[in-house]
Amino acid sequence: MGCSCIYRSPAEEFVQLQYAIRTAGKEHTCAACGAKISKGEKFRINQGWWWEYGPTKIITHATCLGCDQLGEFFFCDGWSYCSLLQDIADHFNDTEPPPDLCCLDGLPPEAAEGME
Repeated sequence: MGCSCIYRSPAEEFVQLQYAIRTAGKEHTCAACGAKISKGEKFRINQGWWWEYGPTKIITHATCLGCDQLGEFFFCDGWSYCSLLQDIADHFNDTEPPPDLCCLDGLPPEAAEGME
């Protein structure tokens, strides 16, 4: 079995309004792993709202490119920024039969660093 898609509950859905890869003009913190995103470093900016709060509360997340690539690699319908790494760990620990670790060979370099 290869790396299967991870699906989230619709109740946790983040409605993405826009996202872009930008170059940081100031320091940010990755919403997924907590790493520092330094000025001049590329990162993903995500803007949207959570179903539970409704469209009146717009939220912005900064995500390092490694976490962004992990999300794109493992999730089929989007991911929760604050639990990205835990959701991946749970997937490998709780899936029966467990995913084949050979599937990790296809990870982009920045994402592979996040899996160590």
